[in-house]
Amino acid sequence: MIPNNLTPLPAWAEDLKARYEAGTSAVFLLYGNVRDYFGNSGEYHLLVPFLHRALLGAGPGGNQRLVVTYSFSGGLGCPTPEMEQQLLQFVNVYRGVQTGPSALPAVELGRITDPTVVLPLLERLIATRNNVAVIIEDVEALTPSMDVGLNQPHVTHCLMTLRRWAADPLLDRKDCIILLVTESLSDVHSKIQSSSSRLEIVKVPLPVREERLDYIRGFLKSFDWPNALGELTDTRLAELTGGLTLEQLDDLLRSARYRKEPLSFKSVIDEKKRLIEKTVGDLAEVVEGGPGLEVVGGMEQQKQLLNRIVEDIKAGRTRRIPKGIYMQGAPGTGKTFLMTAFGSSSGLVTVVLKSFYNKYVGGTESNVERLLGILEAMGPLLLILDEYDQTFGRRGSGDEGDSGVRQRVWAMFSAFLSRPDLQGFVIPVALLNRSDLVDAASKRAGRFDLRLPLFLPDADQQIRILERAFRNNQITPPEGDWTTVRERLAGKNYSPADLNKIAQLTDQHAGLEDRQIVTMDDVLFVMDDYVPSGEEDPETIEYMELLAARSSTSKAFLPDRYRQMLDDGSLDARLHELRLILTSRGVL
Repeated sequence: MIPNNLTPLPAWAEDLKARYEAGTSAVFLLYGNVRDYFGNSGEYHLLVPFLHRALLGAGPGGNQRLVVTYSFSGGLGCPTPEMEQQLLQFVNVYRGVQTGPSALPAVELGRITDPTVVLPLLERLIATRNNVAVIIEDVEALTPSMDVGLNQPHVTHCLMTLRRWAADPLLDRKDCIILLVTESLSDVHSKIQSSSSRLEIVKVPLPVREERLDYIRGFLKSFDWPNALGELTDTRLAELTGGLTLEQLDDLLRSARYRKEPLSFKSVIDEKKRLIEKTVGDLAEVVEGGPGLEVVGGMEQQKQLLNRIVEDIKAGRTRRIPKGIYMQGAPGTGKTFLMTAFGSSSGLVTVVLKSFYNKYVGGTESNVERLLGILEAMGPLLLILDEYDQTFGRRGSGDEGDSGVRQRVWAMFSAFLSRPDLQGFVIPVALLNRSDLVDAASKRAGRFDLRLPLFLPDADQQIRILERAFRNNQITPPEGDWTTVRERLAGKNYSPADLNKIAQLTDQHAGLEDRQIVTMDDVLFVMDDYVPSGEEDPETIEYMELLAARSSTSKAFLPDRYRQMLDDGSLDARLHELRLILTSRGVL
């Protein structure tokens, strides 16, 4: 039996304990947050000492269990000197019967690192003794994720040995347990994961709010740190540090204590952002604060809907919050700006996904696995999937030369975004230009309930956006009659990005004449000189706009001309015509 010295155990440890005592498995593959601290009777330990103290300390009848650890870099070991003596005695006996080139060298346990030597030794140990626990750390070093035909002989040997252990029905009868440990499940050979129904895969998640709160209270109790929390409470601090490991939380607290500064909302958020970005590297950018929806010019219907969602988020009405938002429009229509403003208005942390593709086999899946674990622990948050059509487009085409990486990544994200328990907790927003590049399954209800189109603004909207662009850039809008500006805007395909650039160029033009105040003449000069990006290829822009109109969940979001085209069927006809034109030009 596995003792329970910690009440309560973390949920993952309780699950492992229950499965082992039920006799369904004696081999477990632990992955995820395996390099963190774990609580045990008021003390915190790394994974191996925690497993020894909380789960593996004693066997049936209270007999001391022999716990043996092994890693490719650290060799053999045991948690206590007494256990090391037991293992050394066994090794000496083993050496006496082992002959040939694989005989063990006469060195200390930590220098016995060769897996082709260690695994047969451990197999003999669990075959001849009861009440043994074996912990193999960094198991991906023994069985890396690669094609079996590419494996070196020692890798194949390790793979077949671990598969044999996983299928052995006698282990639990001998009260022997084997724990394989890795940070990323994607790094471990798939044949280990599917080796037997008796091998159980256990995810070690990032600490939940209650675990962080216990750690914070224990830390503050242990140190003399007057007014440590400043404006915060321990409960609020636990909420703000979602997504951090206990090790990172410890770093945050120790850094603030060293500086003798009380914690504040800003200091915690800044340090949290630094620690998370350090962990995920260039996979994602954490955006905190910033202007809200009030700074967005135009897009009145879209803003009205998003403001209603903001109210539901703040009121906790999760059933009314979309499972996901699918936002489509031509480049420069303000998709990213609108959604970061939405995140700020709602008070949610905004995470912008960056490129996670890795040139190494298994690297991409490992990146995504780590990222999704952090996102789940960080929630509630807004997850912006920028250039969604480029990242997940043609997921099943098989012509990417990536050995199926895109399809596997899409499946991982799809499963994550479809989880009902994440509704209102992780709100994904897919930003894209062309829905025709994306598999239809990714747009279905249950993944993205709200499909929101954005279009190039008309003349009236352009005026409002341009006025807002001056204020957003801390430029005083010019005084005078805007009628001439409105006339110049008619028929122009200015996007919000173009209008923002016009505001900046107007200020620069005034600066050339050493003036701090811009005039209407400055605006008109820049408008005459500036070439909108949409004029470079108007047919491609029109194609993207029609795709956005076709993908909308509601006709209410459509301009009158597109609503009429959708009703009379001419929208699909025009889409088909543009597709032929752009394909003949090699654009599509």
